[in-house]
Amino acid sequence: MRISTEWSHAFSYSINSTMKTYRINCQHWLCALLVLAASTVCFTACSKEETEAAIDNSDKGKDNTTDMVVTGGIGASSIGEDDKVAVEASGYLNLPDDVKATLGLGVQLFGVEISTSQSFPENATSRTAGLRLEDNRKFTVTLGGLKENTLYYYRSFFGAGEIFVYGNTESFTSPSIAAALGALTTDDPRYVGNHSANIPVSGGARQIAYDIDASKLTAENIRQGKVAICDGSINDLESGTTYYYCAVRIIKDYVGMGEVKSFTTEGLNVKELAKSMTFNITYDETTTFQWKASFTSSLASKYPGSNIKYAIRAYLESNYPLTSDEDRFNITTYGGNDSKVYAEDNGSSYTAVTYPPMYVCAHYNDDLVDGVEFEEFAKLFPFWEGIRRHIYYGTASDDEKMVYEEIGGDRPFESDYHQSTYQYIHNYLDVIVEIDGKDYVVKKQEGKLRMIWDVDVTKSSSGRGGRAKVVTITR
Repeated sequence: MRISTEWSHAFSYSINSTMKTYRINCQHWLCALLVLAASTVCFTACSKEETEAAIDNSDKGKDNTTDMVVTGGIGASSIGEDDKVAVEASGYLNLPDDVKATLGLGVQLFGVEISTSQSFPENATSRTAGLRLEDNRKFTVTLGGLKENTLYYYRSFFGAGEIFVYGNTESFTSPSIAAALGALTTDDPRYVGNHSANIPVSGGARQIAYDIDASKLTAENIRQGKVAICDGSINDLESGTTYYYCAVRIIKDYVGMGEVKSFTTEGLNVKELAKSMTFNITYDETTTFQWKASFTSSLASKYPGSNIKYAIRAYLESNYPLTSDEDRFNITTYGGNDSKVYAEDNGSSYTAVTYPPMYVCAHYNDDLVDGVEFEEFAKLFPFWEGIRRHIYYGTASDDEKMVYEEIGGDRPFESDYHQSTYQYIHNYLDVIVEIDGKDYVVKKQEGKLRMIWDVDVTKSSSGRGGRAKVVTITR
């Protein structure tokens, strides 16, 4: 809106004529100016100059140096952290220098307000305040939380208290989510190892999608979760394997994708190594509770001069469903050989034996959710095992037999175990090929979970020795 020089002089003169001494501070001057400007607000703000043009450039209105408040244009669009459309809007203030000097004091407000209604009702209008003037006139704000493909009305404002002056009402149609997001950039990996990689996630991207098959990296597969998605840190990769990946941003049903790139993990490909081997793996679930692996290999002829060894390792693993990144699922185990056991060499044939850990209990965060606390188990187990051995060899006394039944017979603490929990805990055996000091898991096989009553009493080398170990499962 415009305030003529004559009106301004006349207003100043009326004040001077009624005051012998006139010291008018900036705030008083501003209020007077706003009252004067407000008298013509209706004529300007209610005029029918509004348009429904497409998004204009942000320099709109820069040549208007007469109106106190000038509505600018709409500039760059983006997607906010709330996954909604945001646009930059500009405006201009044509103010005396002494008023500009008070803008940072918090007395006056200036910025842009936006609404889906041309009348700017209070309950459907959002106001975004500016922070500073960029070139002594212009200011820019970000209007966020917008719906895509929606007609919005906007106007610049300036004022204090309950008196505000507005620029002309303008309009624009917000861009689609795809247009606002724009092209995503897929960055190169920071690090690639045998089984892991780290890929930066920058710009508008939020995740990385990856797969060994480039053709699977489609928006539909990403939307349906048919390919792996991570935050950029990947730890489940196969060695010596080429992976394809791209930057991703998922917003409702829209999937934004960057360029598909690739990387190859270090080391040898385990599938190719396994083709040169045959396996015969068994697990005794009733007596000795031991893993036995027999296998043949022709890898020595493929990698002449390399130092090749073969080993097995037994361990427990869990896929218990966690609800957040802060949750922890801890498995307490006892005994077993959870380190590598090297195979004996019989020419081109190899044999190794090991014992899995016994499952004792599980905690979800700090709460015991299955089994018995290890302290109680540690007090009972040696005593129970000793009586069981006496019973097995027929040397147990009547008192021992009675106590044995009182503490649970052949299955102590059974009522403390719940399949609904321990169904997620698995007993695995890995067959490992060690080539020049690097391990490659060429075979993974599952066996029945070993509970605390699964004890081989026929010999002392049952793999039960040692102390408790805790395996922590994180999301």
